[in-house]
Amino acid sequence: MLHVLAVLAAALLFGTTGTSMALGPDDTTPLSVGAVRLVIGGTGLAIIAFVLARRHARHTAAPAPGFGVRPLGLMVLTGLCLALYQPLFFLGTERNGVAVGTVVALGSAPILAGLLEWVLTRRMPST
Repeated sequence: MLHVLAVLAAALLFGTTGTSMALGPDDTTPLSVGAVRLVIGGTGLAIIAFVLARRHARHTAAPAPGFGVRPLGLMVLTGLCLALYQPLFFLGTERNGVAVGTVVALGSAPILAGLLEWVLTRRMPST
């Protein structure tokens, strides 16, 4: 049940921002909408992730994952990419429209995820 809530929260907090940008106040900037999106959406998803991790740790005997250089480096890289993505997405939405911006973002995500898997793991993504 909590997994379903996580998916719904992600869709609600991250899936409506292009429309929010288009229908929001005229003086709204892509950077401000992206910052609010990261704060609200990221916080909500982080809370859900911590609840799921704690519940998983209670039901299994698996040790807690450690924080090494590589995981921390990947988290920093992810944060930088997300921070860069926000203003660029909203700038594209502002210039090309909500429909085009959303279709390009959603359509490119599986391709980029597959390329990232190949770069990090050196194996081809499965179908």
